[in-house]
Amino acid sequence: MKKSLKTLSEPISKVFLGLLFFPFLTGLSAKSLPLHTLKLPDGFSIEVYADNVPNARSMIRSDKGTLFVGTRRRGYVYALRDEDGDYIAEKVYTIAEGLNMPNGVAVKDGNLYVAEVNRVLRFDDIEKHLADPPEPVVIYDGYPSDSHHGWKFLRFGPDGRLYIQVGAPCNICDEENEVYGSITSLKPDGSDMKIYARGVRNSVGFDWHPVTGDLWFTDNGRDWLGDDLPPDELNEILSLYSRVTNKTLIISKVFGIEGKKLLTPDDDYEALKDFNSAYEGTRTSIEKMHLDYQGLLKEDPELEQRLRLLPGAIFSGRKKTTKGTIGVFFCYSLPALDVEREEFTEEAGTTRWYLYKLNSKNILEDPGEIKTSILSKPKTPRICTNEHETLIEIRNKIRKHIKNTYLARVNAPIGVKPTLKCWMELNEG
Repeated sequence: MKKSLKTLSEPISKVFLGLLFFPFLTGLSAKSLPLHTLKLPDGFSIEVYADNVPNARSMIRSDKGTLFVGTRRRGYVYALRDEDGDYIAEKVYTIAEGLNMPNGVAVKDGNLYVAEVNRVLRFDDIEKHLADPPEPVVIYDGYPSDSHHGWKFLRFGPDGRLYIQVGAPCNICDEENEVYGSITSLKPDGSDMKIYARGVRNSVGFDWHPVTGDLWFTDNGRDWLGDDLPPDELNEILSLYSRVTNKTLIISKVFGIEGKKLLTPDDDYEALKDFNSAYEGTRTSIEKMHLDYQGLLKEDPELEQRLRLLPGAIFSGRKKTTKGTIGVFFCYSLPALDVEREEFTEEAGTTRWYLYKLNSKNILEDPGEIKTSILSKPKTPRICTNEHETLIEIRNKIRKHIKNTYLARVNAPIGVKPTLKCWMELNEG
């Protein structure tokens, strides 16, 4: 027996699969989707509801059965109709196109609400005009215009207000505008904007418990610590027990390690060390450097533009600091898989530092250790003494190191390479 999906508490015997369920499979035909590999609870079945909704992201089903779908990159908003009740959408309507990340969609009193990066639109009496949608009404345009975490999620609450999250405009930063990293709410006409919750870095979905009325929301943690850290629901996912000798940690569920295996310094420890700082409420060396950089931008507003004009792979040199290391420093942009574009891109990746120590032939990757050696001021003299061939040989060793470590971990295909952003030799002078 098939049942409609109306409330959170109603039993569900069928799950619809839109392309947003498998964004990395966009472009495959419905028959190609590996539905048989999904593990479902007893009593559930799954099938494709629609396979012609490119870049589908958020969606909401109206009381009349129309499924409205927002997109993040494509700029489209769609409406899907299952006219004969067979749980397959026969009609797909384009409600809008050319919008700025129209991710969030919500429905109230027959009107469709769509969230762009900095504003909220309303399409009045939409289900009477699916084939000829009206011009939208801008009900609010006061949100920040940052594209980083700028896409919005919408949902009407039990109180009738429209709730909208505002993500942090960065990976790690300390913004003065209190609306960043929050969940806000509006009246349906766009008035009376209020901040409902703060300290929510980037929520990509929320809803209310149908019985208690409590708001449940996701919160995506900071990037660049790998696939497992930090966990997005700390209290339910990860058990952190203690720090023991040799800077080791005991981690259980996050890594799926049976028997709570003790991680030693030979394991990939840097991500754990960064996470432990966040868990204990202290700032990591990377976070401190990000805040230092924000301070430099405040002191010199033109600095960022000058940096953007510098050529790629810029090279320099300096005399090593008192506590520094003799060697060669490298900054690389490392690509990662963009699941929506189905290719490796720099935008989806991260930036890493490497310091090749000439004396020991070791390669440092800890930004905190490297910072001591490369920290420079505008008047720091530029000194280069190493032979050209030596520098090229060292650069090749770093590339090989990246290939055997990072690129191997992310399963990068042949042809995907890191991009050198800058490097600097550190010598006795």
